[in-house]
Amino acid sequence: AALTGDGLPEDERTALLALAARAAAAAEDGGAARRHLAAYCEAVPDDDGALARLGALHRAAGARDELARVLERRLEDVRGPEAARVRLELSDLVAPRDPDRAAQLALDALALDPASADALRALTTPPRAGHVPPAERATLLARIAAAAATPAEAAAAFVARARLLAETGDLAGAAEAAGEAARRGEEPDDLLELCARLAEARGDAGEAARALLARARRAEAGGEVDAAERLAEAGQRAVAAGIDGGEDALRAALALQPERETARAALEILVALARQRGDDDAERGLLPRLVPVLPTGARPAALLRLSTLALENKDATLARASAEEARALAPRDLAAVDACRAAALAAADLPAV
Repeated sequence: AALTGDGLPEDERTALLALAARAAAAAEDGGAARRHLAAYCEAVPDDDGALARLGALHRAAGARDELARVLERRLEDVRGPEAARVRLELSDLVAPRDPDRAAQLALDALALDPASADALRALTTPPRAGHVPPAERATLLARIAAAAATPAEAAAAFVARARLLAETGDLAGAAEAAGEAARRGEEPDDLLELCARLAEARGDAGEAARALLARARRAEAGGEVDAAERLAEAGQRAVAAGIDGGEDALRAALALQPERETARAALEILVALARQRGDDDAERGLLPRLVPVLPTGARPAALLRLSTLALENKDATLARASAEEARALAPRDLAAVDACRAAALAAADLPAV
């Protein structure tokens, strides 16, 4: 009653409030300590030490709203390193409901303590990152990378910087940051995809294909649902760029039984490559897989090619079956008629000839 009575002089009342707060804290009565100290702080608003103690009690009690109000009151008066800590903690508290203000508080904290790793992280991760201008955020990420304690931490910062610079159109800067991340052994899946896009944008088809191959092989190893399509695309790009690994990727894609069009594209490339290098055995093995996935109008030519290769390999049965299927699809095609005649002759079927 003495603490709230009107007859008690103010200086005595505040002294009693402070004493009551300390006694309640010593008795581990957090609720009473908070009440008495809050009343004291209302009576003596410029006692930052008391506000700091009240904030600690609210923090221990998990009273976020009350803690935020105390930190707001401390903003104007707190000095030194504590000023940065107060702003950053308040930033953390208000970030979910007001990320724009939270970002500004974190920027203020960083200005007061330029080495604050916590402030740097706060400003470069959601939700505050979206309220920091991209150019400034890219600079902050570079600072994080430079001050990182481990290669993995530096790499993560460079990865984030690469993504950000790519989004803002700075492809050269993005490529440099991606390279720094890779040199530190950090290449997450989306960074490989970004590296492919960056390489393609600067006209480096080989580097783009290498990045896509690496990503596709990860998809294959991880059993990702789109692994076959990734392998097929990467294989096609690698073959077009003339780098190693393309044919192997196409074969790996086929082993995963991709969609019809993906299979057709992969098989057509493998057949063309086999023909270019004169590998009749490989071409003869691929054509029976290619024919069923070709459009009907394209099948006769592939079947006639298969018939020719089969004859050269003295496989009269395959040669005749392929030629007859081609003729059934294109009965007026003289080449199909000639192929049927040649296959029948090889089979010594003179009446059919």
